Amino acid sequence: MIESVTLGRSDLRVSRLGFGCWQLGGHGWQDIDQREIVAAIHLALDEGVNFFDTADVYGLGASERLLGEALLGKSAVIATKFGVRETGGVATYDNSRDWLSLALEASLKRLGRDTIDLYQLHWHDGKRPIPDILEDLERWRSQGKIRWYGISNIDPALAGLPQGLATFTLSYNLVQRGWEQAIAQAEDKLGFMAWGALAQGLLSGKYRRSHRFAEGDIRRRADSLFASQHWNRHDPLLATLSTVANASQHSMAQTALRWVLDAHPGSVVLTGIKTRAQLSENTGALGWTLPASERAALEKA
Repeated sequence: MIESVTLGRSDLRVSRLGFGCWQLGGHGWQDIDQREIVAAIHLALDEGVNFFDTADVYGLGASERLLGEALLGKSAVIATKFGVRETGGVATYDNSRDWLSLALEASLKRLGRDTIDLYQLHWHDGKRPIPDILEDLERWRSQGKIRWYGISNIDPALAGLPQGLATFTLSYNLVQRGWEQAIAQAEDKLGFMAWGALAQGLLSGKYRRSHRFAEGDIRRRADSLFASQHWNRHDPLLATLSTVANASQHSMAQTALRWVLDAHPGSVVLTGIKTRAQLSENTGALGWTLPASERAALEKA
């Protein structure tokens, strides 16, 4: 059963599982088959998953372009982001008014849409005050270019509550829980979206300490969650997650996603999906809840 929620103060009714589209850009992930991803997008729509989250920097526009083609003529809610630009192979944050204008028009063109449902500030550049950036977004909203806007990777307390602000998005999962206080303080006012809910696949149970990722995979980085120094913490948590998953008769990935959904009943989890099999696996996190005892075991771990 597909669960749905209204995003914060918006009129956007979306599935609680959001289809993350970083992989559509074809950069930073191994084993990408774009035809299979497009097939997964179409299957998602058939199964009731109607929310797709991308960004202009994913594949330097490739993700938006492919998503726009895959959803042409179809009813779906699309979220995209701005604020990161790449020049000469170097990525920088840019929240300037000029870049916002250029980025928005480029995203609209790549997506093949007249209006973006949810337009998000991807990362703050530490230069412009966030209220000033949101004021610019409000002007674009008044012109009909965007329906609602959100912030990502930013403490929502810094944003205030301008009229068109609907969501905040933060990294959140069983491993990375540093934003819990900020989430608790904001989720009754704005819609919360959790990215990285499977910790880049760590919580799926597919990977162990000995796994080695291919060249070019972002999980190969020395500062990634999969780096050797983290496994003394990961191993006991994954053991507990496996036990709880078996007790609930669900997979480890479904259980990890369900933990986020239960912890924040109005939330959406964004999961990167590369195949139809992954889509079916992740939708298995919907339509049930974790018993209190099993949640307690995960909390203790």
